Amino acid sequence: MDERNYHVDVIDSEGRSESCEMEVRQNGDDCQIELFLRGQIYTGVAEDFFDALCVVRIHIEPDGFLLNCYGASKNVYPSRASRQMSSGRQAYQMTMGYPAERLVSIFDSGLDTQPATVDEQRRFYEDWLQSL
Repeated sequence: MDERNYHVDVIDSEGRSESCEMEVRQNGDDCQIELFLRGQIYTGVAEDFFDALCVVRIHIEPDGFLLNCYGASKNVYPSRASRQMSSGRQAYQMTMGYPAERLVSIFDSGLDTQPATVDEQRRFYEDWLQSL
């Protein structure tokens, strides 16, 4: 079993940011993420880490929380190859009208992170595909 801990910022509906712990583990074919936020544990399990992160995000979004990491950034989405090669730990940063070239770790963040809901991220990805 492969396990790692990360610290990720979570932004609430009023724009305040707080650091939370995230445990990431792979056990066989299952990728699991546990986010510890304000005394609650939010869990996502899927075939890859990007999808597991999306499950966690779907759990916290109704309470007005967004993750501030590349995996939850509006303009980041994995390719089939990046999902297979990294179990979804890496994804491409996209710019409308241009092929994606920059791979980022979904658990990292930067000044260019654009926190978004799962639906906003998927819509951006679909719009980006149409822009090529």
